[in-house]
Amino acid sequence: MDPNLFHIDWERTLEAVVGIIVLAFLVERVTALIVETRLFVGSTKIPDPGSDDEKRETQYALDALTILRADGDVEKIREVAATLTSRHPMWPPAEDGANYTAEMEQRAHELIRMMEKRNARRQSWTRLPLKEVLAFLVAGGICKWFDFDAFAIILLTKDTSWWGPWLTGAVVAGGSKAAIKLFQDLLGVRSMAMQENRGPTKKEQRERTAGGRAS
Repeated sequence: MDPNLFHIDWERTLEAVVGIIVLAFLVERVTALIVETRLFVGSTKIPDPGSDDEKRETQYALDALTILRADGDVEKIREVAATLTSRHPMWPPAEDGANYTAEMEQRAHELIRMMEKRNARRQSWTRLPLKEVLAFLVAGGICKWFDFDAFAIILLTKDTSWWGPWLTGAVVAGGSKAAIKLFQDLLGVRSMAMQENRGPTKKEQRERTAGGRAS
């Protein structure tokens, strides 16, 4: 093709770009049903320092270590057991009896092993681009299903290609990061699991610092 004949239809290009942006919003919200669940976040993401999850897990580990370091001291073990809540992995405390100390120590050992395995699994899963792959598969599948080929639209080709919708899906998946930022940072849309796992934002830290100075 003569390069002098090439031109871009800006009206069609704008419609394609708007379609990509809207589709990125939709894909982000669909994938959020999976990637923002408590199970997914807790299994694949290491809690940020200062987050609710980080504080909770640290307390769980301290409780288990305190029981193990009590060296059979029933009173110290009972003090820890008295602080356990229904959400604690060692809840409910063992019933009083001859095996009370042994059972609580066994639960503490099991909790430590469970947390070590979970942290090792998190380290492994954190290195994998799970969210990106999921977003690409969803976006590419949608573009392929509806034969949405942004490259064909922008470059004014006669027909869509086989790989065009998948490339468009890649663009949509990459644009979903902007959608995530808009939803979470600007609109404040974030799942409860993400809020607990994520530490305070810089804005929240400044507000807390200002509030502490004022008091």
